[in-house]
Amino acid sequence: MQFSILLAVLVAFAGLGFLWGRARAAAVASASGRRLHSRARHHGMLVAAWTGGPGIVVLLLWAVVQARLGGAVRLQRAVEVEMVRAEVGEHGDVELAAIDPPGG
Repeated sequence: MQFSILLAVLVAFAGLGFLWGRARAAAVASASGRRLHSRARHHGMLVAAWTGGPGIVVLLLWAVVQARLGGAVRLQRAVEVEMVRAEVGEHGDVELAAIDPPGG
């Protein structure tokens, strides 16, 4: 999946968590008739942070690791392409290079 789609899903879950946490805190306060130690929106923000926070952290770490590994994969692919070009240059036969790559 794309990074932006995953990020949007995580933000949506965090938003739903906020709404659920705020509604739950308001329901508990009205049902018991007591005042809560924090406002209902603060409870909602806490639920949103615990809902979206870990997922966003993992997503950002994944993006960093993927960027570093992606560069290594692109470098490896460029080396393979150059090796195939060298093979084609030596033999002049494209089919031979495509069927039997160097080192294969």
